[in-house]
Amino acid sequence: MGALKSLMGADLHHIDSGPALDLTFELPHACAVTHALACSFLCVALCFTLPTCNTCNRSGCDSLGTPAVDDHKSAIAGVIASESDTVGNGCQECPFASMTLSIWTVPTQVTDAASAKAIIQAAPASVTLQADGRYRQALDPGSYLLCAAPSSYESACLSVDVVAGHVTPVNLKLLFGPFQFIAFDPLTHTPLSATTIYPGS
Repeated sequence: MGALKSLMGADLHHIDSGPALDLTFELPHACAVTHALACSFLCVALCFTLPTCNTCNRSGCDSLGTPAVDDHKSAIAGVIASESDTVGNGCQECPFASMTLSIWTVPTQVTDAASAKAIIQAAPASVTLQADGRYRQALDPGSYLLCAAPSSYESACLSVDVVAGHVTPVNLKLLFGPFQFIAFDPLTHTPLSATTIYPGS
């Protein structure tokens, strides 16, 4: 009888101590997995809520220094960008923009606001196009007055010469309201000194 009690006591002791040993090794592992999952969910949530995770869009300004590709056809082409007047989270965005472009055929280069205004008021534009980020317009060789006139800003113009068999690159940038034309030599693609003309209303 004593031996039976001793054997039963040993079995009971083994059954009681078994789970305790399992918990000792399993609980830390379970806690580590739970912690890792919680951190993963937190990181995902922060990337959807924190502005620092957002991409700063400066694709328009990044393209202003690159002239349009010359396919050896007479044309004027370029990109249009609009730089924001505010800086948020260290980012001053400058995406591609859209605007209406008007082109007048002129006998010679236009150098002053009065002449540009007279040309604009004398006749409708030879070509009007809606430029969305990038634009391209085939033109005969000659002199032209290129004007940009989005509804929210004063119109601005640039005198442009188109050369036979080459693209004349002209990029436009809206900077805090005013325009900036970035023109390139159609043969060498080097930047030119572009004078913006404001003909007024």
